[in-house]
Amino acid sequence: MRLSFAILLLFFGSANALPAITTEIQDSPMKSPELVRSQEVGNHAGVKTRSLRSHIEVEASGEDDETEERVKGANLFAESKLNQMMSSIKTFKRFRNWKAYGLSTGQVATRLENKGIYDKYQDLNFMYQRHYPTL
Repeated sequence: MRLSFAILLLFFGSANALPAITTEIQDSPMKSPELVRSQEVGNHAGVKTRSLRSHIEVEASGEDDETEERVKGANLFAESKLNQMMSSIKTFKRFRNWKAYGLSTGQVATRLENKGIYDKYQDLNFMYQRHYPTL
């Protein structure tokens, strides 16, 4: 019991207490205008843009295949992508991408033939045909 009183006394004794009597000048709404800070200084006068709303545009030095695929769909039949599909769990993800771009099973076969790689990726085409309704 004495320890709790000692801790309580220590807590209240170390706190900075405000003076009981304050001057009217400190609490007065008619304070000196010299004490008010300028809004222009606080809002960075002379700076044309606010720092919270400005951003830096970064140019990509190397193009990412995934973002290019999402943006344009140009990389849908890149050989690197098709090789990944042959031995990857991303096969059905890419099949869904093909279907999202509106490619039917016949259009996929045509694109592979036009690139001259149909024989190499014939198994992918057959797999796409089998799973097309469920994608």
